[in-house]
Amino acid sequence: PRPLYPFGQLSFAYAAIISIRMLIQIATSGFVEGPMAVIFTLSSIASLLALLLPIWSVHRQLLTEKLTLLQPLNEEMNRVASTLLTHPLDDHQHLELIAGSLQTIHTIREQIVNVWSWPVPNSVTAIQVLLLSTAPTLLNLIKTYILPLINTLSTK
Repeated sequence: PRPLYPFGQLSFAYAAIISIRMLIQIATSGFVEGPMAVIFTLSSIASLLALLLPIWSVHRQLLTEKLTLLQPLNEEMNRVASTLLTHPLDDHQHLELIAGSLQTIHTIREQIVNVWSWPVPNSVTAIQVLLLSTAPTLLNLIKTYILPLINTLSTK
């Protein structure tokens, strides 16, 4: 899916722009409360959706294509394996031929199964962008709910 990486990077860039704008707001004027907190949360959700919705569709299409490629390989594996039932098991030449065929099909099948199906280079990139796109809301949630809860628990 290397040709699709720019598509994923565009989605990431759009989500990052929204998040960075919100992080700048937090850095310059502090955490937000009240109606602005709701707006920040909605913006963070919009950022996450701007990231996920476009690439989710591409991911699903790539998975469908993988399944389409795997179907004939699975059928061929079943066909080759079924010849075991029609030949005597003491025919070593035939068994070696079947084993070689199954190994070849299995190798091709594993290569297809292991193809990365997201339009981004790797999972580390995806995690970085997910964290960036949710950072404003996470920071606000930590400040508003988690830190007060920790302070309450530590004073007991």
